[in-house]
Amino acid sequence: MSEAARFLAIKGIPVIGGLSKGGVEGYAHTACLKSGGYTLAILGHGLDTCYPKEHRGLMDAIETKGAVISQFPPGTAPHPANFLKRNHLMVVWTQKKRYWLKPVKKKRGT
Repeated sequence: MSEAARFLAIKGIPVIGGLSKGGVEGYAHTACLKSGGYTLAILGHGLDTCYPKEHRGLMDAIETKGAVISQFPPGTAPHPANFLKRNHLMVVWTQKKRYWLKPVKKKRGT
C-alpha cells in the first residue's frame, strides 16, 4: 500500500480515502504525505470529530497538506449508515479514473 501511495504522489495523483479504522487507508494517506503528495480524506461524520481517535495526528497533517471533507454537518457522530454515504462520495470523486481508490472486501468500506 505504501509503495502504491508513493507512486501516486510522485505522479501527482491524489490518494483518496476515508481515514478508516481498518488501517490500510491510514497507511496510504501517511505514505502519500511523506512523499509530498496530495491526499483527500472523506469523512463519515462531521469535521469537528476525528474517528478513529488515534488518527487525530494524521487528520491534522492531511488538513495541512491535503484536504479533509465531509458531507455531514458539525456534530454528526460516526454511524454505519454515514459511512455508506461517505463511500458513495468517494466513488463520485474517483469516477474520472484519474484517482485511485483502494479495493476492499465486500462487507467493508468502498
